Amino acid sequence: MRVIALFFAALIVAAPLQAQSRGKQQRDRILADELAGYGEASLTEVIETARPHFFKRDLTHIGGEAPWRLLVYIGSQERGDSTVLHTFKASEVKEIRYYKPNEATTRFASENASVILLTLKDAKQ
Repeated sequence: MRVIALFFAALIVAAPLQAQSRGKQQRDRILADELAGYGEASLTEVIETARPHFFKRDLTHIGGEAPWRLLVYIGSQERGDSTVLHTFKASEVKEIRYYKPNEATTRFASENASVILLTLKDAKQ
């Protein structure tokens, strides 16, 4: 009886840990395996569903007088604001990464802007 009780206690502890590790998503990235579930949906739809905070101003950043912007990059090339996301499909993208303004300024020199960096499946970025 004691062995059975210990077994069930172990199951109660292990089940949530397994579910958590399987469903764990990175807050600043959407990776290929998650993107695969969206098929031909536009990146605008994907982000609105999977990581809506990408489209919201980071209130922890205080960036002077300039208004906040959200820019889209492919590699080191700026492609415009978030409106260009509707032209890309989830099936074309390997990874979507979000940079808060502080990180984006350091990496892309994009003053007071958040950046969404796309890594396309096609190597001719």
